[in-house]
Amino acid sequence: MSSTMALDDLFDLDMALTMPEPETSVCNNDSYRKSTMDVSFAQIVREMPTVEMVGSVCTVCMESFESSTVGAKQVACGHVFHSHCLTNWLSLHNSCPLCRFQVTLSQHTRL
Repeated sequence: MSSTMALDDLFDLDMALTMPEPETSVCNNDSYRKSTMDVSFAQIVREMPTVEMVGSVCTVCMESFESSTVGAKQVACGHVFHSHCLTNWLSLHNSCPLCRFQVTLSQHTRL
């Protein structure tokens, strides 16, 4: 019985279950990472070549390029999208919306 008593003294289940959660920092790493990625992807899209598209639609929003005042941006794989559609897409994915070609900053940086 004394071994049971010692075990109860060493570990109090009620105390373990009611321990407070550790404090989280004010700066949320996910929000910081997202804000820096948004800036990076906006920069990537700005660096992409602007092309003129006639009779085509952006496959992200399905609107024609002629009806938009926003320029069409060409990804390194050759696919073309509205710049704002591409920026939004790249904030969630790091690839072309059509072929999944990986998009990186180094592909579009001008020397």
